[in-house]
Amino acid sequence: MTDATYSPHVLAYDVLVFSLTLKRPHSGRGVQKLVKYLSAKFPTARADGFGNLHVDTRKDATNRTLFVAHLDTVHRQDGKNHIEHKGGSLLAVNDVLGADDGAGIALLAHLITSNVPAYYIFTHGEECGGLGAKHLNRHHATLLAEFDRAIAFDRRGTSDVITHQGMARCCSDVFAESLSDALNSQGMLYMPDPTGSYTDTAEFTHIIPECTNISTGYADEHRKTERLSLAHFRDLLNAVTAVAWDSLPTARNPAELDAFSSPWGDLEFDDWTTDPEKCELIEAVDFALLRGDSRQLKSLMANLIPFQHRALAMRELRSLEIPEDYLEMVYHSIEDAEAEELLYWLLEMTAPSLC
Repeated sequence: MTDATYSPHVLAYDVLVFSLTLKRPHSGRGVQKLVKYLSAKFPTARADGFGNLHVDTRKDATNRTLFVAHLDTVHRQDGKNHIEHKGGSLLAVNDVLGADDGAGIALLAHLITSNVPAYYIFTHGEECGGLGAKHLNRHHATLLAEFDRAIAFDRRGTSDVITHQGMARCCSDVFAESLSDALNSQGMLYMPDPTGSYTDTAEFTHIIPECTNISTGYADEHRKTERLSLAHFRDLLNAVTAVAWDSLPTARNPAELDAFSSPWGDLEFDDWTTDPEKCELIEAVDFALLRGDSRQLKSLMANLIPFQHRALAMRELRSLEIPEDYLEMVYHSIEDAEAEELLYWLLEMTAPSLC
């Protein structure tokens, strides 16, 4: 199943370091190198039509757990990523670290090597709107229906078991509480959290009952200040292999999706590259998020306001704090939404008096 020369912990750290030292823009050489590397470690791995890498270690029909991590990062260009160890954390030298989702990739590798019976998928294009997950949803729904729970390791912080993504429920409180308890019995400090934005498992909620995202110990994702806590990562490596994943409760009915109001309507995937204005806006938002430039984002928001009121709006926006979860929602949703409507949503949520 795996490279016999590796213990689970050794392989996890090797995969982590290999992942983080590569800049991995979607469809780039870095992603291709990582796929080749993982395929060598896990000879039974196979790729689907979109290139998502599948590893199946299930032993029987009772193994109904899916683990997901994404291969790409927000880097714009391929190349070597120089990382350093400082103050108990890993950081990149003047660049995005890529622990989103290098940490998740390493955790899946650790679970596979630890012989945890489950299904594992390393997806493409999560940072571009969940492209690989959308492919699975469209073309592999029968496969997805074989699972009761889908677990992503793609969340900042050290304590979250996500119950809602993009304002919609993705897993039940009963499931999230049980999973938190299972992790906490191994010395962790997790709890259900409803403030998730988006990761691949959001695409499976109408098929798989319990879909979540778990904190892996990184902070400041998509920014040059991104860092990964090695202490939390080490502790999580130990905890995830002790969880009885297939014994976790299944309480949510995927046919009963929570109703919620979305100002940008149906998030069906379309070819946004044919819209130059949308491309330009995506580019501006990408740069602003990568630089942590909230001033630029506020300027984009102010452009939605009639010209004669813009100066007043900028004065009000200047003192505004935009929550990181809102910024992440914009980042992950902008390619699938009408850009102006999505920015209007951000304005409405943070400065309703200006709408």
